[in-house]
Amino acid sequence: MQKSRDAISGGALRMIVLKADPPLKFPSQEDYAEAANKWARSLEAAVRRGLSGELSESEFVSLFYARVYDTNLESWVLGRARGGDLTGGPTYNDQVQARRLADFQSEFIDRFSSDLVRGRYSEEKEGPEAGLRRARAYAMQARGGANEAFVAAQEPSEAIAWIRNAKESCKDCIDLASKTWTASTLYEFPGEGHTECRFNCQCELQIIRTGIACFSREDLTPP
Repeated sequence: MQKSRDAISGGALRMIVLKADPPLKFPSQEDYAEAANKWARSLEAAVRRGLSGELSESEFVSLFYARVYDTNLESWVLGRARGGDLTGGPTYNDQVQARRLADFQSEFIDRFSSDLVRGRYSEEKEGPEAGLRRARAYAMQARGGANEAFVAAQEPSEAIAWIRNAKESCKDCIDLASKTWTASTLYEFPGEGHTECRFNCQCELQIIRTGIACFSREDLTPP
C-alpha cells in the first residue's frame, strides 16, 4: 500500500514516499490450474520428506502447516483478484485470512502426521500414494478460500449465484443452488469442505450482475 510520511532531517522537512505494490492482474482459470498444481507438488514434496523418515513428527507438522499456509495465501489472493480486487499484495488481510484457513486445518494436519509416523502409508499398509493423495486434498480444498475471497471482494448487496456443474450434486449443494445469495448472506463456499461433497465439490460461484464466476475445480493428478 502506498504511504507517505513526513520526516525531519537536519532541520529540513522531507517527504519519504513508499512505492505501492504493483496491482494484480485478473487471473484466468489457467492461472488457477497452474497454481493449484504447484501447491499440490509442494505439499507432496513435504509428505515425501515425512515418508523418508528424515523428519520428526513435530518437524513434519511445522513443514506441512507452512505449506498449507502458503497454499491458502496464494489461493486467497487469486480469489479476491478474480472478484475484482486487484490491490497489490499479499496484503496484511490476505495473511490474516490465510492464517485463519490454515489454523482450521491444524487438527487434521496433526492427525495426518500421526498416521504418517505410525506407518499408515508404508508399502505394507496403504502405500505412499495414499499419503500423497491426502496431501493433494489440501491443495484442492484451497479453492474454498479462493471462493470466499471472491465473495469478500464484492459489495455486501451484490447478488451471487451458486451454480451446480456436476450431474449429481450432494443435498447441501442442491439446497444452496436453489437460492439467490448476496455477498453478505452467503455462508458456504464450494470446495471448502463444509458441504456433503467436501473438497470434491464441482459447483461454482457467479456474480449475477456481471456473469463472472470464480474458479472451477481442478483435478490434481500425480506428476
